[in-house]
Amino acid sequence: RKQPIANVKQGHYSAMLCHLANISSRVGNKKLAFDPTTETFKNAPEANKFLKRTYRAPWVIPDRV
Repeated sequence: RKQPIANVKQGHYSAMLCHLANISSRVGNKKLAFDPTTETFKNAPEANKFLKRTYRAPWVIPDRV
C-alpha cells in the first residue's frame, strides 16, 4: 500500500472550506464566525444544523467515535 498524496488532516481542511462556503450560501450569504476547535459556528445556530446530517435509525453515527 502507498501513502495518499495528502494526509487525512489536510484533506479534511480542504473539504471543510468548501462545506463552509456552501453553508454560508444556504443561510443567506451571512458572515459566519467559525470556531476551529469545536468545528461549530459561534454566531449562527441555524448554520450549525448544516454541519451534520440527520440519520435514520438504526444507521446512526454517534457524536463521539
